[in-house]
Amino acid sequence: MRNVSVMEKTIIIQSDIANIKEVREEIIFAMSSCGFDGESQMSVAVALDECLTNAIRHGNKNRHELGVEIKYRICAASVEITVRDSGRGFNWRGNMRLSGGDDFTGYELGGRGLFMINSMMTSVKYNDAGNEVTISKIKRA
Repeated sequence: MRNVSVMEKTIIIQSDIANIKEVREEIIFAMSSCGFDGESQMSVAVALDECLTNAIRHGNKNRHELGVEIKYRICAASVEITVRDSGRGFNWRGNMRLSGGDDFTGYELGGRGLFMINSMMTSVKYNDAGNEVTISKIKRA
């Protein structure tokens, strides 16, 4: 029986867009070490960037004194990342842009990131308040 390695870590960053790159690089490196293909890595990178940007800009309103918590878990079969901001959250239940409803063209000023996250990930879940999102991607065979 093979020993399955699991990487788990919690990172807290200051609400500054400049901090996104370091988090993305760490997680993508860990995914690469676990054998995820380039396409999966790119999908997670784009979705993670969107989640972190939303947390910083919309959740924490670019207030540098507020933190964003990132928890990730990577194993041989999947990657799961939770992003939590200090904001009040948003009404994810009522946001049709999440699923690319008929009224969404892709040219709107807002909502494109939410649509991309849902399109690229295997699973996207929000907490009740809407200030935490958990994205996951199953490794392709």
